[in-house]
Amino acid sequence: LPAAFSDVLREPLLGKDCVLNLPPDMPHAVCGYRVLVRNLLHLADLPAAAFADSTDRSMNLPCLSLTLQQLYEALQSLVPSARLGKVSYEPDVNLTAKLKTFHRNMLATRARSMGMVADSSAAAIAADFAAQYVDAGMLKDIVEIYEEPRHWMTFS
Repeated sequence: LPAAFSDVLREPLLGKDCVLNLPPDMPHAVCGYRVLVRNLLHLADLPAAAFADSTDRSMNLPCLSLTLQQLYEALQSLVPSARLGKVSYEPDVNLTAKLKTFHRNMLATRARSMGMVADSSAAAIAADFAAQYVDAGMLKDIVEIYEEPRHWMTFS
């Protein structure tokens, strides 16, 4: 997976300008790191009986179909733009062509039936990145939504 989908959040949060090698409007399957960890822990704790209809534990995890532009706009909704590094785009034709062959919108029906969840929005993913990489005083005032799956776990 190209680093662009994490770079678009991390680098601006660190005040660094970045040039992304994918087009801003190309959708891709994205999962925030807190939801990913929650789902992996949940998967590891499932009893063997949960896999009785299958020969393995491999599956697509729930995700959102997002663009780099949507992720950066979500970040801008959380952090004053003057504090963010700038994002520009110089798409690599070969990388873009290869990534277009990847899944963009996975239903993850099997994983969801086993209790795994997706992030609620691009803003939820951006908020988790912001909480990891910046001082909370830098963030705009936002209303915290505790029902989101990303808040079921706390990380220190």
